[in-house]
Amino acid sequence: MTEFLHLYPAARQLAALSSEERIHRIRADRWISYPRAEVALVKLETLMSFPERARMPNLLIVGESGMGKTMIIEKFTRDHPASFDETTGRLHMPVVAVQMVSGPDESRFYRRILAAIGAPEPPRATARSPRKPGVGTSLINSGMPSLTNTATESHEPPPVLKGSA
Repeated sequence: MTEFLHLYPAARQLAALSSEERIHRIRADRWISYPRAEVALVKLETLMSFPERARMPNLLIVGESGMGKTMIIEKFTRDHPASFDETTGRLHMPVVAVQMVSGPDESRFYRRILAAIGAPEPPRATARSPRKPGVGTSLINSGMPSLTNTATESHEPPPVLKGSA
């Protein structure tokens, strides 16, 4: 490749792509690390190494809208992809990420978890534990609390999550 000699080799390959392919790559999400995100990712990795017990430790990531909370969750989920064990016929999901809806009630909350793990929705969703064999860590992405909440309330998990850890 004699074109784009002023670019690094990896960039030369990208520059040689069609306009459509370059635009697609430009628009794709990409991880840009920053110190506080790395701290959160290290803490999440630590949580993954805990042996199973009745009350698993958890981590609440709090921040203003647009600060990267969802990107941290997406990065962690990508770093721990699901895998299918052909011997047992089971899907192993080390991380389950759930995008919360505003004002979730228990029924909607558990339906979201069931959808995330690919389980069929029961006729009537119940408030049983969402833990399923083969699931390691659950990540719940709850949007910013309403602006009417006090500072104390904004750092509290939604009532549906209290006691679920």
